[in-house]
Amino acid sequence: MTALDEERCRTLVERLCAGLGWSVRPVPGVRKVLFTGEDRWVAFGWTWSDVFACFYDNVRVFATSPDIPAWTRPCGSPEELALKIEVAL
Repeated sequence: MTALDEERCRTLVERLCAGLGWSVRPVPGVRKVLFTGEDRWVAFGWTWSDVFACFYDNVRVFATSPDIPAWTRPCGSPEELALKIEVAL
């Protein structure tokens, strides 16, 4: 697996979007916000790395949320989450 640099995080977030019907859009004051198909946000940030890190934090903190796919839990590290995204999507 490659390092979780900016390009890799962008690829992972794009996979989430393509595989789950999610989208990334700007909102006032934030460059990138990851929205679910129900138009609820699950992560945000100024860079792709920020968005991926925020999503990882939300997977851990809001693990029982219906907005967080069950296959992402439990997840012990950002690298493990990246691997799960690659395998599932």
